[in-house]
Amino acid sequence: ALHVQEGESALTLAAEQAITREVTEPGRAVSTIGGPLGGGGGGAPVLPWSPVSATLWYNAAGISAQTQLAWRDRWFASAGARVERIAGATPNAQQSVLPMVGLAWVRDVGGAVVKLRGAYGRGIRPARTPLMASTWLGRSTLASLLALEPETQAGIEFGGDLLLGAHTSLHLTRFDQRASGLVQPVAGVVTNTGPGGRLQRTMVYTLQN
Repeated sequence: ALHVQEGESALTLAAEQAITREVTEPGRAVSTIGGPLGGGGGGAPVLPWSPVSATLWYNAAGISAQTQLAWRDRWFASAGARVERIAGATPNAQQSVLPMVGLAWVRDVGGAVVKLRGAYGRGIRPARTPLMASTWLGRSTLASLLALEPETQAGIEFGGDLLLGAHTSLHLTRFDQRASGLVQPVAGVVTNTGPGGRLQRTMVYTLQN
């Protein structure tokens, strides 16, 4: 991270990387990427039960920039953005731009300090292919789509702070946020050709935002 301050303004630049290793024990489900779902499914990978262990790696990297401005030691504003890329959680890398903006007003009232503040922000949670298989009536298979997007949460918050001396404070904050793009299994029917040329219909679940 790099922090530069001049007068009542400041600029912060940061970069980070996180690597996660996930191990699946024998007997649990393992994601096999690229295998077609027999007779249909658009090439979605199936999640079978595996007798062997498997290791998955997730790589998350991001760069961010944030600036802070102050005016007359009473008004304070901040704005910034973060670009994040997550690879390994799904076959396709997930990329997002996360903005943030905030504004605060501070004033001394007698021996107390009053602060009013508000902010907007956006965050993500990477979509991950569940390492498990599921059956429904003994016929359905849990499958994973190739193009899952990260789940997102965005919204505003506003509130106030009251500081009384050096030992007493009161904080009140209201959040108004919305989560979108949540990953859920969606049911569908796949028709396969069985023994003797008979058509068989199977309930299949795919993960979608």
